[in-house]
Amino acid sequence: MHYWSVIDLPPVVSDLDLDTLVAAVRAEDDDVDLIGCRRLEGWENVVLRTRDGWILRFPKDPEHDFIRELALLDVLASRLPVAIPRVEWTGRHTRFAAYRAVDGHHLDGDDYERAAVGDKATIAESFAETLAAIHVSLSAEEIDALGVPALDHSDALARVSGALSTFAIDTARSAETVLRQFLDRWTGPPQVAPVLLHNDFHLDNLVLSRAGGPIGGLWDFSCVALGEPTFDLRYLAGDSADLLNQVAAHYARLTEVQLDPDAAWVAIRLEDLSDAIEEGRPVDPVLNRAAR
Repeated sequence: MHYWSVIDLPPVVSDLDLDTLVAAVRAEDDDVDLIGCRRLEGWENVVLRTRDGWILRFPKDPEHDFIRELALLDVLASRLPVAIPRVEWTGRHTRFAAYRAVDGHHLDGDDYERAAVGDKATIAESFAETLAAIHVSLSAEEIDALGVPALDHSDALARVSGALSTFAIDTARSAETVLRQFLDRWTGPPQVAPVLLHNDFHLDNLVLSRAGGPIGGLWDFSCVALGEPTFDLRYLAGDSADLLNQVAAHYARLTEVQLDPDAAWVAIRLEDLSDAIEEGRPVDPVLNRAAR
């Protein structure tokens, strides 16, 4: 596998359409079968998945620390209880990473709610074990050497506060409540010691080993950051209150660290509101989601 220095890091792809991505891969020397490949859209990356199981992952943002993510995946490969991407080669002319797909059984919130009680416990416990392993996977020296950033909420807070004056009165009041709750819980001194966060732990970034079984694979480590471990639960708050609570309970038994499901809900409401504003979507559906 080829790693670059910052000086010779190739540029990000010029466009994100399927033809451009395919052309970028074909411009490399590696023999990849791209016939029938699928383009998959992510928040931070765009992916090509080939018929024979390659994932070709292109970062969207040239400011994303691509080198750090590759180094992090190398370090974590032997330290986590689940499969993660193992980058086998990288583009020399365009910035992308190639690895074999991490396959398994996809889970969504409805699947979880319909699962048997024992399966729910298996799923939740494995989620807690995986998060607990990530949270202690790097030493302070390794975190410093990799340059893992602390959580920074400033963009989301500025986006929401700056939009308040554009909302109708009732909408503005609801948004102000979300903003105030977030400020009260997430901008003061940490209530629990910061850890290495996956920071994108949601059901579309993982697979189970089998239906109703434990987590088998996890990917997308592009957003890692230092922060309170509760922050890694925020996406589960949007999927299932029961899953959220069970993961928090199992995590406490494993680590003796108490997580705060209510704070996870506060975090996802602010993030969802910020995302809706950024994308120009109506914010009322976000604000009308029932709080815990």
